[in-house]
Order: sequence, then C-alpha cells, then structure tokens
Amino acid sequence: MSKKCINCGKKISFLDDSFSLPNQRESFCKECGAIAQPLLHDIKIAVTKKSYEDAKVTFEAALPEARLSEEAKKILRYEFDDIGASITGVSVSDTEKQKAMSFNGTFSVCCDAIYKAGKTASGNESVAPMQIVRFSSGNGENWYFVTAVFESYYVRTGSYASLTVTMVWFPQFIKKGRAVVSVVGSGGGSGLFNISWGAEADYEASFWRALRDQNPELEIDEYTETFFDTGIEFMQRPFHDEKTQDVLNFKGGELSDVTSDRIGILGGTFDPVHIGHVALGMAAISEADLDKLIVVPAYIQPFKQGKRVTDDEHRLAMARMAFENVQKAEISTIEIDRMRVSYTFDTLSELKKQYPDKDLFFITGADAFMEIDTWYKGIDLLDNFSFIVSVRPGCPEEDLNDKIKIYKKLHRTNVIKLAAQMPDISSTDIREMYRSGTPISSFVPETVERYIKDNGLYE
Repeated sequence: MSKKCINCGKKISFLDDSFSLPNQRESFCKECGAIAQPLLHDIKIAVTKKSYEDAKVTFEAALPEARLSEEAKKILRYEFDDIGASITGVSVSDTEKQKAMSFNGTFSVCCDAIYKAGKTASGNESVAPMQIVRFSSGNGENWYFVTAVFESYYVRTGSYASLTVTMVWFPQFIKKGRAVVSVVGSGGGSGLFNISWGAEADYEASFWRALRDQNPELEIDEYTETFFDTGIEFMQRPFHDEKTQDVLNFKGGELSDVTSDRIGILGGTFDPVHIGHVALGMAAISEADLDKLIVVPAYIQPFKQGKRVTDDEHRLAMARMAFENVQKAEISTIEIDRMRVSYTFDTLSELKKQYPDKDLFFITGADAFMEIDTWYKGIDLLDNFSFIVSVRPGCPEEDLNDKIKIYKKLHRTNVIKLAAQMPDISSTDIREMYRSGTPISSFVPETVERYIKDNGLYE
C-alpha cells in the first residue's frame, strides 16, 4: 500500500526510499526527506535537558528557512516535540499549556470539537460517555457544563495517563454561544517513584494541538474571565450509551427528546467495495455519532458515464458482504432502483422525504468536497445538507480548511472533518492488481475476495 509525501504529495511505495516520522505516522519521499532529515538530527541524539535545549535552538533557527510546505514544517515541529518528550527531565509541553481557551459556536459544534480533539489525542474513544450539567439562569437561558475523560497508554512510562476535558458553554448569539475549555492531565507514571516524564503535560498539549488543527474556522483564544454558578440539572450526551432515555439532541443548539438526529450517506460505485470504504463508514459512525449509516451503490455516477461498470447485482452483493458486520449500517438500492444517472442531490432529497426529522450527512473525500459547488445542484446541496469529509494522507488540509470556511460563511453548511486517516486505496488499482495476478487480500474483505473469484469478476 502506497503512502504520500507530506511535503510534495508524491506517492511512496514500500520499495521506495523515504524518511518516516514514526510519532506522526507520516513520511517524506527521498528528495524531501533529504531536506527534512537533517532538521531532526540533533534532537534524535539528545539525551539530557541541556542537549535538548541546544537542539531546539538549532531546530527553530533552521526550520523557517527549510524549503518545505507550511504543513510539513508543522508536522516536523510535532515530531521534534514528541521526540524531546522522551528525554528525562524534559517537558516540552510546558510552554504550550493553557489554563483555559475559548471560542464561539453552537452547542453541537463545541461539543463535537472537544470530543474529537480528545479522541485524537488519545487514539481512542472516551472512557465514559460525555457528561452534561445544565445551569438554569434567571432570564430563562441555559448554560451547560460538559466533562469528558480520556485515557492513553504511554510506552515510555509503561502506564496510562488520563485527560479530563471540561467545557462551559453559555448563549451569546442566535443559536450560537461561547465555549470555555480547560484540560487536566494526570497519571502517566508507575512504580515506587511514579515518574511520569511529562506524559500528562504532553497529553494536554496533544489535545490543544488537535483542537486547533481540526477546527481552523474557530477563533480559539486564551480565556481569563470567571463564571458564576446557579441551579444544576444532570443530563448526558448519548455518544455511546444508546440505552439512555433522558438525552440531548444538538441540532441547531436546541434540545429535544430523541437519541440521535444524524444519518450518514455513503455513496459510490463500489466496483469492488474495499476496506477503505468500510473504514470510512465506521469512522463516520464513530466520530460523527451517527444514528444510521446508509450505504448507496450507484447505478451510474455522473463522472463515470460511458465507462464499463460491473453489473448491479454483483456490486450490491459485495457491498452487503463488506458491511454486514458494521453496526448501524444498511445497504440501500435507492439509486439502482431508479435506473438512471445517480445525482447526489436527487438521492439525498429522496432520503430526506423518508427521514424528515433527521440531519443527513453526505460522506465524501476531501478532493470531491472541495469541488462540490460545481456538482449538479451543488449550491442546493450545500444549502440543505451536511457533510462528513475524510482526509487522505498528503491532502492539502490548508486548502480544505479554507474551503470549509467559505462554505460555512456562504451557505451555513455543517461540516465534520474526520480525524481518522483513511487508507490510500482505489477500486481501479484493485481491479488492475487482480487482473495482473497480484494478491488483493489486504485490500478487500475476505468474503468479497471469494465472491470476486467465484463469479469470475475483473478477469
């Protein structure tokens, strides 16, 4: 499976020379690596706090002059800090640590932002459902106090560290308000001396980093004011507790008594369906808290008119096999049944009639999303539906973030950007590999591979 250089975007196969950043799970191609690798030389051989400080001075002086993209420089800085955090006596996060930060947004947006950042910093879900306490003010408005607890394993300490995220949200504008967020890291050590080596501070810094990177449209600033307290009513957000009855629905920052209001729609030719499709669907369910995932095999996609596509019955059967064990997922024949070109706007409009009270999220990749205003009735799509966007390795996220800002400003489009990195796989490559005799077992579910062989597809 190939990767992409985070600087130039060039594809890197497992046979190519490359320079990897293990802590960031990113890579440079051979040419870009020749520029990046010397920047990390001193920190990789540093063993004391003094040698770390010397390496940092050299690094900070050389990085701005390096012929690398701003995104690549940012990732290199993260790698430098993560390497430095393993040096005894060094806590590279002290200067990044903030007591509290604030930003504006609807209650739903703010809750999503802190949960997603906590999940990214931890590498997994929270260890308990997000808890919400409601403060009733004298003028009939509600304030909310939100907490979430995450946990992460630190190899260098041989133990777990925990991260407690708190957020106070209070109304300011129509359907919007202000969030004030603080985090506390703890643990990270073990044994008689409980030496944490700065794990809890690194955990906090990872949270702030993820919060800023994933929400470029939010103006996140340091907060120094104070709050007052009133009456308290306990409530709970149903991120992973479907049995909870007394829950909040966050659409538009308003409250109701339903457990979820989000349905994701994952469309595609699925010729064949592969593990990237399944990973995308599962990430959307988890990170966007979907009530249901509807997988829609296309009859004919607009940009594939005139191209040969495997029969509907085979693509439909493979999709059912691939998603049969994914909870909340179901396969829809809505586009195949229409037997005409599959326009996304037509499909979402028809599904909206079936689910009038749900918020429909169309799931797509960053490249397609950035051009969605050029699609058939693209402006109507942006005005009436929400989006979940995945980012492939090497994607120019700065351009994507700018596009998200534009769509939100012009169309008030609700966009969720997935934190999970998707594998760089294409159905076209899989078909070509199969025809050439190259094994495809690493790229498609086992049942799908067996179906392809049994039915003589792609030969």
